[in-house]
Amino acid sequence: MNQLFYEVEEIVEVLEKLAIGVLENDYEEYDYNMSEFAKKMIVTFPRIIMAYSLPEFHDVREDGKYWSGQLERLLTVLQQKDQFLFIDVLNFETKENLILFKDMMKDMEIDI
Repeated sequence: MNQLFYEVEEIVEVLEKLAIGVLENDYEEYDYNMSEFAKKMIVTFPRIIMAYSLPEFHDVREDGKYWSGQLERLLTVLQQKDQFLFIDVLNFETKENLILFKDMMKDMEIDI
């Protein structure tokens, strides 16, 4: 697999830990994982968005717009205090779509 595949996989793992930290009110774990997520997101999200400009992504090129919007949505949610919205956006939207992206890369067998 390629580097982007593994980066996405790492973000998925951090998002799972973040959700657990929120649900368990473990703010020390939450703070650590939020820092990890921010570091990984800053590097990986632009690469995901750029991937949609590759010829292999021609049929799903419009899906690339989702990631720009999702990045903005994440930043908005992170500033709010609504834990349910936080879990929904990070776990059920972002994480699930990262898994779909990762699976798509795997099926395409591309090296990014």
